[in-house]
Amino acid sequence: MTQSPINACRFSIRFARPVVCAIAITSWMGTARADVVTYTSSADFFAALGDTPIVIEDYESYDLEMTIPSGTELNGVTYTSWPTEFGGLIGDAFANLDSQGLYVERDGLPGQGDGDFFFNPESFTAQFSTSVTAVGMFFNVVASDDVSGYMFINTPVGQASTGGSTPDTGTFFFAGLISTDPFNGAVIGSTADAPSGWNADNLIMAPIPEPTALACLLVGLGIASVRRRVR
Repeated sequence: MTQSPINACRFSIRFARPVVCAIAITSWMGTARADVVTYTSSADFFAALGDTPIVIEDYESYDLEMTIPSGTELNGVTYTSWPTEFGGLIGDAFANLDSQGLYVERDGLPGQGDGDFFFNPESFTAQFSTSVTAVGMFFNVVASDDVSGYMFINTPVGQASTGGSTPDTGTFFFAGLISTDPFNGAVIGSTADAPSGWNADNLIMAPIPEPTALACLLVGLGIASVRRRVR
């Protein structure tokens, strides 16, 4: 039996987080211009998110050397616009935050070649099945101003870039943004001209609540208002 939003609230409202509710209100109202804050520090990014629920695609649950053709959906993200006809690749040939990361399939042959990474300037597109208010990603790239400062995440609400020549974690640079308005996708890549390669890892997203969560919030606010009047 399908629950109405009101009945669902009776069960789930006690689990709603204030931060999630605030995001739901912002998304629902949708009248103000988006405020966007960008980050080159993953620690600052996670601190700013606080208790906001997030999803981290770390590429660890897939088979090594699995290819990702354009249009493939993994964990609620549809990948398109790869720089080669063969698509993306789950690889481990270079540095990764865990054991695997996101690469590019260059030759369409089994196994990982020396060239199965992104070149500059290349990118890919990630389309989210649920609107998000934050996105971030790590980039393994040569630490130089000619290359490392040009990795970017471009969304409909704004763009974040890595900037500078100091890595965030190991050899990885970070770019992320948090917005008051939700968005559904991002182009992720590099604008550098230098002849260097890179790979990516840990795509981080903060999905907005489902409509039921918003209904729960509004019912909860109404109940609180009635209780105050009764008292």
